[in-house]
Amino acid sequence: MNNSSLNNPYLIEKYQNGDSWYRIYSNGWCEQGGIATTNNVKFNFLIEFKDTDYNIQASSVTSATPPSSDCYLIFNLKDKDGAKLIGRPFPASWRACGYVS
Repeated sequence: MNNSSLNNPYLIEKYQNGDSWYRIYSNGWCEQGGIATTNNVKFNFLIEFKDTDYNIQASSVTSATPPSSDCYLIFNLKDKDGAKLIGRPFPASWRACGYVS
């Protein structure tokens, strides 16, 4: 039996529309991302995660020179189907990684 697909996951599906995108691998791992444009509003993932045990990161798309001490971005809601980002400045680029059903 060849277990190479278990040890070496391969891309089985990908999608991009503007700033929204995702990639799904043979082992169920999913990477997805996009742009959050509004503070404190839940945005929905293109693909729902299996649970809330996923990693999500965000960074500002704008560049302040010099960097301001009031630049912060945090997630105050994390569901299987989306998240809510608060802070400033916006817009913010986000990327989430985890397993899908």
